[in-house]
Amino acid sequence: MKKIIQVFLIFFVLFSSGYAASWNPTDVAEASSSKKVQAIDFTLKSTTGRTVRLNHYRGKSPVLLVFWATWCPYCKTQIPSLIAMRKTYKSRELQILAIDVDPRGKTEAFIKANDINYTVLYDAKTQGAKKASVSDLYNVRGIPMSVLIDENGQILYMGNKLPSQKVIDSVVS
Repeated sequence: MKKIIQVFLIFFVLFSSGYAASWNPTDVAEASSSKKVQAIDFTLKSTTGRTVRLNHYRGKSPVLLVFWATWCPYCKTQIPSLIAMRKTYKSRELQILAIDVDPRGKTEAFIKANDINYTVLYDAKTQGAKKASVSDLYNVRGIPMSVLIDENGQILYMGNKLPSQKVIDSVVS
């Protein structure tokens, strides 16, 4: 009986992880839904000590939020794409804000070692804040998680993968 339960648990873990890895979220920009969701404003500190407010970019440029952590292997695989994206789209065309949800304090060394060229912010809870973290506000339940926001503050994409090139090109002018 014990072996049957063990086999079942192994099967369940393998099946559920395969399902999660193959899950492909719908790009809101490609969907026919006319319902738009407004991005929630926040203010966070960057790794350089600068205060960054999401609404600062409203009316100026689209924003890609990426929730991540230094220990996350899937997050690490996105870094080269984000670096390339930052080089392709100047900051006026697309702002990339990576929100570190890990309070371990290894972020600055990680940024340097990986030549990260986009803005990295500390989530509120990583700084000991009593208010809700930005990852809580955006209902982040797993990382990495990307949120693409157009220049009017409307969320166009939310998912565990980076948005497709087609969706990014649709918001970058």
